[in-house]
Amino acid sequence: MARGKQQQREALTSPTTARPSCPSLTFVQPVVDDDSSILGVVTEGNITSRLLAGRVKPADSVSQALYAQFRRVTVATTLSELARIFDRDHFAVVVQTQRTYRGGDAATMEKSVVVGVVSRIDLLKYITSHGPQGAGGSA
Repeated sequence: MARGKQQQREALTSPTTARPSCPSLTFVQPVVDDDSSILGVVTEGNITSRLLAGRVKPADSVSQALYAQFRRVTVATTLSELARIFDRDHFAVVVQTQRTYRGGDAATMEKSVVVGVVSRIDLLKYITSHGPQGAGGSA
């Protein structure tokens, strides 16, 4: 693996995910089901907005505050593409395709699993520590 890509992958932090039944104020993360498939994302802004509007209560589960509209990227997404994404979105969920063999006659199944969450501040930290030449590289 090229040194630049290795550094970029090291810059991603492993996300903490939540199950849909978790109390909504304990996580601001991607929400996954039992198979680690992404159901949506819960953000501080989304929780705050829904609390103020009375649509959720502090004791409600994460599934009540789930935000299903979010950008997905891969580790192959270039930093310049991320910069354009952050012109419209506050964050992106970094996913990787995982193949699962079910056994027997069943075919291989593919699903997206979360490997990180990236924001504009992550992009800025990466560029300032690796120089502007890193801006054309992968996430």
